[in-house]
Amino acid sequence: MSMLIKAGAFGGMISGIALGAMVSPAPGMIVGAICGTAIGVCAGFVMDREDRRKSARSRELDDIIGTTSGSLGRSSMIPPLPSEEVLREAAQRRWVTEWMTPAPPAAR
Repeated sequence: MSMLIKAGAFGGMISGIALGAMVSPAPGMIVGAICGTAIGVCAGFVMDREDRRKSARSRELDDIIGTTSGSLGRSSMIPPLPSEEVLREAAQRRWVTEWMTPAPPAAR
């Protein structure tokens, strides 16, 4: 049993005993302890499941980012080099923006 389940059971038992003592000293404390423990165990299972899910997601993200294996921030895929056509079009766009930009208006 994990620590969260034990903590939930213990917390539920203590709160059940306290609530049962307010209702009726002996039988109320016994019934309260049983009901409180059951509810606490359920809450502990939920907390444990969420903790495991969060830990698994954190490990998965660490592997993706590269903090646990590989190099930090480096992509596992090498991007392809641009083709000649792409380079030619980029050069033409630079030429057009440099030479075809209208002159600024004259200042008065």
